[in-house]
Amino acid sequence: GLMLRRFDEVRRWKRRMEDQWFTDIAFYLSHQWVSWNDRTRRFETPQSPTWRVRLTVNYVLMMVDTLVSLMTKNRPSRGVIPASDEDKDVSNARVCEKLLESRWEDERAEMKLRDLILWTALTGNGFTSREWNTLAGEDIVGPEYKNGAETGKKKNYKLGEQELRVVSPFNIFPDAGATDLHEAEWIIETSFPAVEKIRDRFPEHRDSLHPESSGSLYRQDLDYSMRLLFEFSAGVGYDARPTDDIVDRLFLLKMYGRPTRKFPDGYCVIGTPSQILYKGPNPYDHHDLPYCHLKYTHVPGAFFGQSMVAPIRGLQVEYNKS
Repeated sequence: GLMLRRFDEVRRWKRRMEDQWFTDIAFYLSHQWVSWNDRTRRFETPQSPTWRVRLTVNYVLMMVDTLVSLMTKNRPSRGVIPASDEDKDVSNARVCEKLLESRWEDERAEMKLRDLILWTALTGNGFTSREWNTLAGEDIVGPEYKNGAETGKKKNYKLGEQELRVVSPFNIFPDAGATDLHEAEWIIETSFPAVEKIRDRFPEHRDSLHPESSGSLYRQDLDYSMRLLFEFSAGVGYDARPTDDIVDRLFLLKMYGRPTRKFPDGYCVIGTPSQILYKGPNPYDHHDLPYCHLKYTHVPGAFFGQSMVAPIRGLQVEYNKS
């Protein structure tokens, strides 16, 4: 379908950028004596004499962690302004401030803010999304529907609630012609959720949803990303591939589009490479793309920003050699 063609188009030109992001992450995690092999698309440690000491004094880690600490030291200031000076409006404003404070704790926003700043520093791009999670909230009982009509039976539902997510830039595939999120006509987010979670969300497709096969190109892409990140934590050159944890997961794509003459309310498409699970108008009243994009260094004419690490990698290498 159109969503899959758009995804494949953006994935091709974005691949080189992702390799750069992996290199920056490797430097942050003290793997600074490695080189990237374009043919095998993985890191390699060049051979050297046994007597040579490869010392790493990781200034990249210190600089990134300092930035993250400064940016997360204080909570973002928020406040609610009363509609008038009347006691009722002032009291309502205070209650709303307490509600905001409670949501900050419930959503673990402090940890998500740290993740957002870290993604931005290491890749130059941080993304957040605020959506409605239909599988969260309190349990409620309501009428059961089938083919849009009530069946006369009762069914347990979740009340639902807002969800703030930090999205990895590796999972974002924007409109290829856009230079900014506000210019993008559409955006695609990919993920590998547990099959049961998607079956619960789309019960009408339960029987047709299956885990991604090991030979799938999308599964291989996930293996590639997980392998590199695993190598960073276990040591570059370690061949173990932690794929056992994803055997019960499937590749999910979600595309949002802005309003057009054909789709005045925008559109939203959710599906796998083989089937569409939802296709309809954008479910949010603002009809906008439900994402925010934070860049570390803005590059004119480019959608993605440059990381904090990229300009100092060369200096770090020379320092390690000296």
